[in-house]
Amino acid sequence: MLLHLRLPGTRWHLFEICDLPLPPFLQSALQETLTTQWTSRLPHLQIVPPATHAAKLVAELLTSLTLTSGPNWKVIDFCSGSGGPTPFIELTVNDQRRRAGHKEVPFLLSDLYPSLDAWILHASRSENLTFIPNSVNAANPPFAAISPTTQGDKELAKEAGFGHDDAKVMRLFCLAFHHFDDEVARKVLKSTMETSDAVVVLELQERGLWSLAAMLGEFFLVALMTIWWFPLSWETLPRWLFTYWIPIIPFIHAYDGFVSCLRTRTFGEFINLIDDVMGRSHDTEIQGVGVSR
Repeated sequence: MLLHLRLPGTRWHLFEICDLPLPPFLQSALQETLTTQWTSRLPHLQIVPPATHAAKLVAELLTSLTLTSGPNWKVIDFCSGSGGPTPFIELTVNDQRRRAGHKEVPFLLSDLYPSLDAWILHASRSENLTFIPNSVNAANPPFAAISPTTQGDKELAKEAGFGHDDAKVMRLFCLAFHHFDDEVARKVLKSTMETSDAVVVLELQERGLWSLAAMLGEFFLVALMTIWWFPLSWETLPRWLFTYWIPIIPFIHAYDGFVSCLRTRTFGEFINLIDDVMGRSHDTEIQGVGVSR
């Protein structure tokens, strides 16, 4: 049995280096490394990549929603960055749905600062993956990112040139929600409750001692796995220089990973934010087990 040791007290909203303005090369290298950690398996430590587990959860929820609310859904990934694990999740989810005889679900990438070059490449690899080219604020999303179940004058919106495909919206946050402080998180959740029909929040870390201990080894993990993830070539030479000669990349991953653990909310804390927004308490369960708050 694995002993679960959680840090006492509440989350610490310290700054992450990746939240700061960085040179485009460095920002891209950090995002690529994080995406690779999502979509690659660590030998002897992981049976499947973390994104496979994430895709399984999303697929199960979509199957349940299809049975209870109809088949017409789309998934909008907020705070997508350069794409993250979402292209991998989309391919896995829709492959499972095809084999099960269910309707395929479109996925859309979105971000406050769209990475159009990266998204165009991702979208070219799947007919079910596209993106919202304009800036999308998760706390105040544009018409293209809200559900048709949202209250409002739909006819007026159509007259203004805003079309809609009538698909219900599932919001997806991949390793993103811990970036919001409580004030912003409440605004994002209020928007989510008002303009979408389901939400999935995925994090790779938690605010626990085991997770923090793992992040202490992140520096050495990134340095070791770069050899296999990004083999030396003229294209990857700058990455190697900033991994082995001046180890900025592994340092930032280790530091940001540690801070991400301290920022991450428990499930109960997440539900408490929803209660604050909605003004009432919600009964919640994790795999059939009641959540204590």
